[in-house]
Amino acid sequence: MSAFAAYAPNAADSEDFESYVLYPTQATWNQGDRDVVCIATTKVKRTGSIKG
Repeated sequence: MSAFAAYAPNAADSEDFESYVLYPTQATWNQGDRDVVCIATTKVKRTGSIKG
């Protein structure tokens, strides 16, 4: 199960959402960057968290 599906199963199953994962580049890794950022986007207007 993906982290997105574990965090927001309804959003992960919906065609309204897209998810992206951003990894450190080689240059930022060499500078100590070890952060991975996960982003969920939608064109559907909404408020609040997608967690659920």
